Amino acid sequence: MLSFLKGIYQTFFVRAPLWYCRLVVAKKNQLTLVQKRLSGKKYRYNPNSGTKIFLVYSVINWEKNFTEQWNKRGECKLFTWPDLKSYFPDRKSWRVYHNRLNNDLVSSFDEFYDPVSNFIIFFYTADLFISDKTLSYINSHRNTLLISFCWDDLLYFKDKVKGQPLGISRLSQYTDINLTMSPETIVRYNRRDSPCFFWESMPLINAVIPELPVPKYDEFYVLFIGSKYGWRRHFIERLQKKGVPVRCYGSGWANGHLTDEAMKEAIQKAPVTLGFANAGYTKTVTTIKGRDFEVPLFGGLYLTQYSPGIAKYYSIGQEVLTYSNFTDCLQMINAVKNNRDWAFAVRKKGFERAHRFATWDSRFLFLDNLLNTARANSHQDDE
Repeated sequence: MLSFLKGIYQTFFVRAPLWYCRLVVAKKNQLTLVQKRLSGKKYRYNPNSGTKIFLVYSVINWEKNFTEQWNKRGECKLFTWPDLKSYFPDRKSWRVYHNRLNNDLVSSFDEFYDPVSNFIIFFYTADLFISDKTLSYINSHRNTLLISFCWDDLLYFKDKVKGQPLGISRLSQYTDINLTMSPETIVRYNRRDSPCFFWESMPLINAVIPELPVPKYDEFYVLFIGSKYGWRRHFIERLQKKGVPVRCYGSGWANGHLTDEAMKEAIQKAPVTLGFANAGYTKTVTTIKGRDFEVPLFGGLYLTQYSPGIAKYYSIGQEVLTYSNFTDCLQMINAVKNNRDWAFAVRKKGFERAHRFATWDSRFLFLDNLLNTARANSHQDDE
């Protein structure tokens, strides 16, 4: 019952601001907003200078991909901090931590900064950690271009817990480019004239795609890798009651966690891997998840809940499979079970698509193109 009530609250908490913004915010050109932001702070790009990148995020797991990608694009310095396991007991305790963290961040930035290089500041963080004062200070340097990426902005765009700010509503007001995996959220950024782009990909023309072997299994089953919470637990139990064998791994499941290598092997061997796109405890508020890239990249056949973002990365029904409700999901599972040739054809096309279009290399090509456009226009203003 508690999960159900949380789901209702979170659904309203997401839907209501989106409905309001769609009513009051006119459609805006995101590149125009970027140029307005850069012109407002008198940003100048020097094509004769090198690029330095100041990275701001806590490295927990996959964030190391950011570091790897940015290291290919210039001299980098990472400012990071240990992951917080929970919120502070009160606002006063948070303030002490917040002030110390921002003082350290500014000191680290000052040590790295020089007035000649072209600076990119890349944030994968939130209002909980970064202060307005810090953002204003970094923005006061005319050769800095600020980028922020948020994967959870659909659910956590703006909120508070015990007086501590959640989301990126304030951070996004200072950054020159915001990136999201939930295209419907862009209107919330635009309400305050903050530019935001769905983080798409550009195809890797010369991608080396290995041969994908046909999976061999004697017993049909569905694989799920993820935490046991909210409606996904009830959804899987319903599948099992319908006679569908589901092997579950992750927090809360009897099988426990898989190592990265074991997860890859399990996905490759499984007849089909199940995914959920719901944000938090909601059922119908959906967004792209990390599994949407991992499963096809590993060579798995992927069946997941539909989200607006996934249709921008894959051809639905050709490269990945999606469902909108329990009946859809059950029908798709049975189709996979009864037609191995078709199932492998989808798996193979998804595998090939993912290697060309769903890697961090391909996403950063999109970002490179976006940066080049922004910088070119800023450079032309100088001439």
